[in-house]
Amino acid sequence: MIDKILGPKDDYFDAIILLLTDFRVIDKDSVERLLPPGSFTPLIHGDRGEMTLMSPGYVFNILCANRPYAPFGRGPEYLADLCRDLRYKERVTQHRAFISLNANSETPAPMRELTRAFITRVAENLVDDTLLVMMDAESGNMVIPTPESTRLLGSGDRNRAFDVRSGDPVLSVRKEQIATEVAEARARFSEFREAFARQSPGSAFMVKMEFKDAWMDYIEHMWVYPTSVDDNSITGKLVSEPHRLKSVRKGQRVTVPVSKLTDWVYTEVGIQVGLFTEKKVLGE
Repeated sequence: MIDKILGPKDDYFDAIILLLTDFRVIDKDSVERLLPPGSFTPLIHGDRGEMTLMSPGYVFNILCANRPYAPFGRGPEYLADLCRDLRYKERVTQHRAFISLNANSETPAPMRELTRAFITRVAENLVDDTLLVMMDAESGNMVIPTPESTRLLGSGDRNRAFDVRSGDPVLSVRKEQIATEVAEARARFSEFREAFARQSPGSAFMVKMEFKDAWMDYIEHMWVYPTSVDDNSITGKLVSEPHRLKSVRKGQRVTVPVSKLTDWVYTEVGIQVGLFTEKKVLGE
């Protein structure tokens, strides 16, 4: 009977998954405030965390689960292992509950575009301090929520919302993995100094330096916009966001010995030079 009403089933699936610090329940009373203004009032099947919303324009499901998200029956560790960026890895590991906004083959093909738009807007309305990561089944991307990604969801621009970078990626790298590239960056640093001294119009310069807190061995490699460079030290503005370090902050003026240099890059007359470790780490 349902096939006659909705049409034949297929493999269609669309979802936005919200990974949360704490369990949240969406019930019938709160559904209407999540929907865009002027939308059809849905017929709601189910309540208290597991509902199907049906209207003349859309059909989708809301599942609120008091457990970690476990795709393919695997735990959050499986999902965390897929993340290279340590910020995402930690957030995925830390989450304790999730909300899934999803549509499947029960959604008639003519309704899918509008249903996708409704899922996007509902996701935007669920953004709060308990949200760690948003996952998009359509693109396979995940994002840490930012004001910009939330704004794009609210405007209905889902593709760009899940393409927003929330800061520089934080990757785990062993010292020996990039030893050759660091050595090359240091050996060729005179090229950078000469270009920096020229400061031709339209040129741009950055250096990557080692930073650590005095009380721990943990090291972070972060980018600095240099304002002065000499044989012994580099002074400039820290442009990376520290991941765990407490002794420095983004935007701070720093002076670092040249011995802590691990990479550099400059662009001059449209030609980019450098990025030795960056190319290795990102697999370019």
